[in-house]
Amino acid sequence: MNIKEIIDRERWNFEKMMLPLRSGAAGLWHNASIDRIEAAVMERITELERTVNMTYSVQKKQAERITELERIIDEIHDTLYGQGFEIIGWHLNGATEPLDNFFESSNWWKDGDA
Repeated sequence: MNIKEIIDRERWNFEKMMLPLRSGAAGLWHNASIDRIEAAVMERITELERTVNMTYSVQKKQAERITELERIIDEIHDTLYGQGFEIIGWHLNGATEPLDNFFESSNWWKDGDA
């Protein structure tokens, strides 16, 4: 059950709970008091719904950004790995080392590598 379904269920439970109060079973409760309580609860539910919608929006944007960054990283890997490039001074000792060693020592593998 997702957050939206939980909110909808709780809204329904709240409305079901308020029904006996509305039908006169409230005893000494005054309808104005019931109205204030109901309005306050409904305002909090609406606020929660807005928060959930904003959270989903942020998560969607983050997922899109992650997908874009993964694409960029894959492009870097595809451009550099297996091309025979050498790095000079990789270990600060002046020796050259294949750039592929960087990918391999970092476990930067893609499907089909190794």
